[in-house]
Amino acid sequence: MKLHVRFKNIVKIATKSRPPKWATDLIWLEGSNLVASDGKRIVVLPVELDEGDIDGFISQAAITAACKAKSPRADDSRVLFAGTELRAPLANYSEPRPAPDGQFPPYQKVLPTFKEGDSDTVTVRLNAQMLVEMAALLSDTSCVSLTFKLGLLRKSMHVDQPGTTDMTQAQMAPVLVRGTLADDYGMGALMPIEP
Repeated sequence: MKLHVRFKNIVKIATKSRPPKWATDLIWLEGSNLVASDGKRIVVLPVELDEGDIDGFISQAAITAACKAKSPRADDSRVLFAGTELRAPLANYSEPRPAPDGQFPPYQKVLPTFKEGDSDTVTVRLNAQMLVEMAALLSDTSCVSLTFKLGLLRKSMHVDQPGTTDMTQAQMAPVLVRGTLADDYGMGALMPIEP
C-alpha cells in the first residue's frame, strides 16, 4: 500500500485501550482503509493498495519504518507491503504479520453515518493546534468544553448543495472555550476558520 508521509502520526492514535480485549495498540487494514483507535477516538485513512495486500493487523513499527524511508516518488508516498508479512523495502524492514490475542474494535458501529453538508448538520472548522494550546492553559486534564452560538448561523443556498448551512467567519461568533467543571481556570475564545 502507498502511505503518505503524514500517516506516521497514526501510531499516536494506536494505543492500548480498556478493556484489553481490543488490540488497539496495532493498526488495522480493512479494504482500502487504514484504521487506528485507542478506545476514545478513531481515525480512518484511505490508502492505495498494492497487489497482494490483505486485511489484517499492522504493527506500529512497520508503519514507522515505511514512513521514515526516503521516497524517490514525486508524490512523496511511502510503500508498505501488507501480505502474510509486512515489508517496507525502502527501509529494509520486514516482520511477520502480527497475530494478537485480541481483536480490533468494531469501528464501523461507531463511525458517524452522516457527512458534511447533510441536513441537520453544522460544520465548524477550528485550528486544532490553537485549541490544544488553549486546553493546556485552561485545564489540568487537557479536556475542554466548546460552546457555539448557533443563532448566528444562516441558511444559504448553493447551486451544488441546496439547503446546506454556510458559515463564514463574519457570520459565526467566536467559540467559547472553557476547562472542565473540576478545573475551571478561566475561559477563552477561538475564531472559526473560514471554509
